[in-house]
Amino acid sequence: MKSVANSLMALLLMLAVAAPLSAADKKDKKEGKNAAAKKDKKKRKAGKKKRRRRGNRGLGFARQIMRQLAKVDLTAEQKKKTKEVIAKHKDKFAAVNKKRSVIFTKERRKARRDANKAARAEGKKGKELRAAINAAVKFTTEEKEKLKSINKEQRTLMIALRKDVFALLTAEQKEKLPKQRRRKGKKNKKPKKNKKTKKKVAESDSAK
Repeated sequence: MKSVANSLMALLLMLAVAAPLSAADKKDKKEGKNAAAKKDKKKRKAGKKKRRRRGNRGLGFARQIMRQLAKVDLTAEQKKKTKEVIAKHKDKFAAVNKKRSVIFTKERRKARRDANKAARAEGKKGKELRAAINAAVKFTTEEKEKLKSINKEQRTLMIALRKDVFALLTAEQKEKLPKQRRRKGKKNKKPKKNKKTKKKVAESDSAK
């Protein structure tokens, strides 16, 4: 009887120890699943955000302006008017993006991403990289011209939006805005002097 009682006691002890361990394992598994689900949700959300930014460049530009204005102490009235100005331009940007999406379809965007990834993996850069991407996207001459026109229209809208928003600022507030970096264009480059011209000038000077 003693041995039976001892065995039962040992069994009960084992069950008492095993029960909380099993509960802890279940809890860990549940927490692990929840963490993985949260991570996936966060990834999907980030992906959607990225696609929205890509799909509406005009609103991305509006957000950029708002970041610049964060350095300026806007009054409540200025904040209200700024939102109104951006809302006024929103439909115009949406119309431009709609035109672009007709030409630059989902399939072409995917082809561009894949080509970009493959070309970079091969070590291609600059003109070679752009050529590989353009070859994958396969725009016709007519489509290229249309895209140029769409991009020009969008730049015009961006300039108008910036002008309308900054018109709401005082001179002191404009001074607080971060300075824009200017790209060096062809106009800023000094023309190279022809070696032959230099030689002729030197000869004429020596003749004098």
